[in-house]
Amino acid sequence: MGRIRKMKYLHTASRTTEVDAVSDQIVAMYEARTALKTEPYLAATMATLKSQSEQITEAIKRLKVLSELEDLDAVRDSAISALGHVLNGYANMPTDDARQHTPPLKKVFDNYTLSITRENYESESSLIESLLADLSATALQVHITALPGVSEAIAAVRAAQTAFITKQVAYLEALAKDKTLQSASVLKLALLTTINTKLIRYLDVMKDVDAAKYADFSTAVAQAVDEQNAVVAMRHTLDEKKKKEGDGDGTKKKKGKEKDKEKDKKKEKDDEGDDITLPTE
Repeated sequence: MGRIRKMKYLHTASRTTEVDAVSDQIVAMYEARTALKTEPYLAATMATLKSQSEQITEAIKRLKVLSELEDLDAVRDSAISALGHVLNGYANMPTDDARQHTPPLKKVFDNYTLSITRENYESESSLIESLLADLSATALQVHITALPGVSEAIAAVRAAQTAFITKQVAYLEALAKDKTLQSASVLKLALLTTINTKLIRYLDVMKDVDAAKYADFSTAVAQAVDEQNAVVAMRHTLDEKKKKEGDGDGTKKKKGKEKDKEKDKKKEKDDEGDDITLPTE
């Protein structure tokens, strides 16, 4: 009897979230096949795979929090910009109220300028807190209440700042609880190694040795892997097409704060397709 087709390895260019999804599928498939749980090697391998899958899920959640921080930072940038526009609008308005009440507020705001939105997270947070403290001075309240929209604009800055700080503190506290947390990219490599070199290699042999016991699970795993590999192949094809069409050549000037974002992300960097060296077929 001819040997059954060799199982394919999960492509190392799969994204971290995709490797996590495949591992979740494999765990679910294994849990649904109780007869396989009496097999010592497979049970140990799946226990490792399940643990790594849970860890990478948590690492991805941390990546999501970093993304949420970026979004919240963009909100507070917009709030600062809006406050500046409101004050500039009043500064150019030829009314007695505007002439009387705008200069004191504009003087405070101009001590900071919109450049604070290009600072790193910590510096921007400190500057915003300082700006809000200055604007809360008793002497300025009469000017703020005299100009419709200014109070609301300041409140929007405070709300955006509070939302950002709350999310950032929660993230930093979570990291502080366990300084040994591994990054998503490190966990991705470990999970790929378990899937490819331990599970698939083993199933590739055992499906021929005992087809009645292993063939069904092996086929299910192979299908999950093949489907993900097809996604990688399609993405590669689209990327090549974009390169030929000249897309993606433009570059945007980065804000200063983005250097800090990238530094923060180094621990949690999601490898979006870099090949990892693993045994080939």
